[in-house]
Amino acid sequence: MTGACAAARAWIVEDSIKAPVTILDGRGGRVERQIHVALFHENAAPEPYPVAVLNHGRSGYAAERAALRTGPYAPAARWLAGFGFMVAVPVRVGYGETGGEDVEDSGPCNRKHYRPGFEAAAAQTLAVLEELRRRDDIAKDRAIVVGQSYGGTTAITVAAHPPSGLQGAINFAGGGGGGPKSHPQHPCSLRASSAPQGCSRRL
Repeated sequence: MTGACAAARAWIVEDSIKAPVTILDGRGGRVERQIHVALFHENAAPEPYPVAVLNHGRSGYAAERAALRTGPYAPAARWLAGFGFMVAVPVRVGYGETGGEDVEDSGPCNRKHYRPGFEAAAAQTLAVLEELRRRDDIAKDRAIVVGQSYGGTTAITVAAHPPSGLQGAINFAGGGGGGPKSHPQHPCSLRASSAPQGCSRRL
């Protein structure tokens, strides 16, 4: 009964912070901004907390990017928090409460150049992780990154520049350039210079 009572007293604490980020946009311009980060952790979890950064996807429509909120990601964040993580859900530059220019713009659909956008998103993920690790209640050697759609490919990009203590990157249906409303089942093309030799230029 003791264990059951302890479990019944546990709950998810929700908070938010602002994290400073410095990134390059697709044209190489320097962008500095404070981004909104929603935080979730279980009150009974042992400290220091390992970190899970959960990255959102990307809409091709400016109005939908501006309307993005962390609420739809809260169920997944609470689930991860139940395993003892401090879960961070950043609202990247160009979205929702953070606002700002669209630093993830990768050009017209027939000649996309994805790398700068994914690098910008990954840089923000790393900045959030660095900001959290300044806290005494955060583990410096245990972290994972998770993402869905554009956020999934962001997780892969972070894994290509792994900070110390990164233990895993989880990609849920990662990618970019899709348009289920405007061009369903016909993803945008890469620029010819971005495609590996002998490979299709369709994503």
